[in-house]
Amino acid sequence: MTSIPFKPDMRDAVLAGKKTMTSRSQRYANGEHFATSQGKKFARIKVTDSYSTNWEAILNDRFKEEGFESPEQMRAWAVANSLGHYAQLKTMWTHTFEVLEKL
Repeated sequence: MTSIPFKPDMRDAVLAGKKTMTSRSQRYANGEHFATSQGKKFARIKVTDSYSTNWEAILNDRFKEEGFESPEQMRAWAVANSLGHYAQLKTMWTHTFEVLEKL
């Protein structure tokens, strides 16, 4: 089973069910994965859907599933975490997931 890494401040949002989607520059296969933060497993998750899109579509349409209250909050978080380069990528992969087990 592969691992999908999350920033430490997203761990609680994943476990609480507030964050149900993650966007990446690479695609992870549908199915089970470990959610990790700082190298430690914190949940077993199941990716139920993945598709390609772009940063602006995620920011404007899917920010709530990403665990944010607004597009502005998500943009500020991305910049603060040195992820501003995502805006330059032509293709992003979104991954909808559910928590199967908290570890």
